[in-house]
Amino acid sequence: MAIILPDVLIEYQTEIWQSIGETAIMVGTSVLAAIIIGLPVGTFLFLCRKGQLLENQFVFSSLNLIVNIIRSFPFLLLVIFMIPLTRLIIGTAIGTLAATLPMIVIAIAHYSRLVEQSLLDVPKGVIDAAISMGATVKDIIFKFLYVEARSALVLSLTTSTIRLY
Repeated sequence: MAIILPDVLIEYQTEIWQSIGETAIMVGTSVLAAIIIGLPVGTFLFLCRKGQLLENQFVFSSLNLIVNIIRSFPFLLLVIFMIPLTRLIIGTAIGTLAATLPMIVIAIAHYSRLVEQSLLDVPKGVIDAAISMGATVKDIIFKFLYVEARSALVLSLTTSTIRLY
């Protein structure tokens, strides 16, 4: 077997490198979308929650329902469910780009939930202190919440990335 394996690797070397590249494209695009879209969605989920700065039960319930539905789908079923949308957006339902779209949707939903949970771990006193200092909502998000939850957010992104592989 030790003799056969190197021959197989040499024979399929081009396909292996192509597959590694395609995997990097799919995962990289999904992680980037999770950061760009999932971070704000998760933050908005946190802020619209009962007792938070932008409390809005309708927005929270709607976003929460969407995130929960997407996260509860097994990936293969989501791919099949999204075939019409994938064909509409990409033009095909097979290939690297077609597989990337459902991965992006899953990554956004997964990371947004983890962002919300990370922000929930920030002590309420930090937000109260920021409000008492006259901080705006934008300041509270970027100068207090994200700073306090930085390590949890990085850990959440790592977890999301590993989940995509």
